[in-house]
Amino acid sequence: MTLRAFQAALSHMVRSPDRIKPDTFERQAERLELSTTEEEALRSVVSSTGLELTREIRRSWSRGRAYRAAPATLAAIPVDQRDAVLEEWISANGSSSSFPEGEAERLLEFIERRLRDPSPERIVCEIELASYRAARAAPSSPCESNLVDLRRLNTWLAVSPHASLMRIQAGPAGTPPTNLPELDATQSAELHPWILIAPGIEGGVRHASDPEVTILKALATPRPIAELDDLASDMESLMESLRELLRICAVTVIISADKAN
Repeated sequence: MTLRAFQAALSHMVRSPDRIKPDTFERQAERLELSTTEEEALRSVVSSTGLELTREIRRSWSRGRAYRAAPATLAAIPVDQRDAVLEEWISANGSSSSFPEGEAERLLEFIERRLRDPSPERIVCEIELASYRAARAAPSSPCESNLVDLRRLNTWLAVSPHASLMRIQAGPAGTPPTNLPELDATQSAELHPWILIAPGIEGGVRHASDPEVTILKALATPRPIAELDDLASDMESLMESLRELLRICAVTVIISADKAN
């Protein structure tokens, strides 16, 4: 048995959610084709209190790492369901990578698949996941665009692939989810039901105004900027909202009319 194979066997024992049972060990020993000396060495490790302590430390560490990765979502889930989801995540070797980049997204996607749709918990999860994706795409400077030039060229616009517009459900008191500190919990979810997530927003998420909702819904399918003129009677307010959406990278330029021809 190579040193690498021996280390892999020890790693599997540490990652195991439960103490290795004798019959399980026998099957693993047979699969690994262990020599008598190797089998005795591994058997002594399996029965040791040191391995059990190492396993518990690893699981506690992985649990803490999961809480840091998805604090809002895990706080929103009922305790029993949260413990079950975390147990499944950790048993599947979640939060064990030496390279945690993208771990929060993987964990939130894992949790999202296990939440009832629709539900307040899933909304929180979707918002937190979208916020992580937007933060990953955040530019080093605002996405400024000159509206005069865009209109002159009749530029095509679309919702940025890194932005999300979500409708939230009111809680018992008519407020948005309180687990997201970036949102103003004093604003009624009935009056402000739309949440905007974009790379240029400080904190990643905020309430969306009515003109912003109108623009983003219209730009779900790319269209020339001139077609936005028919969306509102107050063109100044609409263009101001569009300027803000461009600044926070919620809307992106697709192609100019002169380049399309």
